[in-house]
Amino acid sequence: MWLLGSVMAVSSFCGVAGCSRVRSRTVQQERRLLSRGSAASGRQAADTPTAVTEEAQRAADVVVILGTNARLDEVSGTRYERWEIGEPSLRDIHGMERMRLVRDEIDARVHRLYEQLIAK
Repeated sequence: MWLLGSVMAVSSFCGVAGCSRVRSRTVQQERRLLSRGSAASGRQAADTPTAVTEEAQRAADVVVILGTNARLDEVSGTRYERWEIGEPSLRDIHGMERMRLVRDEIDARVHRLYEQLIAK
């Protein structure tokens, strides 16, 4: 979890079942990207992913689901948004450049969501 400014807590999870670990290369790339700044700056790359729980969903103002393949049993009364992120590898963009593009798109969406939430 990390704070965006001082008013919004953001949690990062790994699906409904979680998984036992994150590939070390993914963690290294995430740490490099986070060190360059984004809405998630100050956040630590997760070495151990966490499953999305019903409790976490109920506590959230918004649950963001990334991608079209991700599945999550929705909890009544919780707001959900599905963010379909453009896949740079389909345009033959790979490695750190791919990660930067994905990070920047997610970062822009987080900032838009933040603006929506504080406007209420």
